[in-house]
Amino acid sequence: MSSTITNHIKDVLRLSAEEILGRMRRKTNQWVTSEIMDLCGKRSLESRADFQKANMDEEDERDQGGLD
Repeated sequence: MSSTITNHIKDVLRLSAEEILGRMRRKTNQWVTSEIMDLCGKRSLESRADFQKANMDEEDERDQGGLD
């Protein structure tokens, strides 16, 4: 019996508040900003440059080994 009364009171308070205040919506934030995308692009370019340098070093070592 007491839970029905408390539920009724809760519902009345909620409905009254919605009528007076209106429903508040949360402002959503972007998950990925343009700054984050720029940093990802920069990291990708650096990673690609490191990979290419490592490949060139490996090729140079192979070439030097073949000449000896």
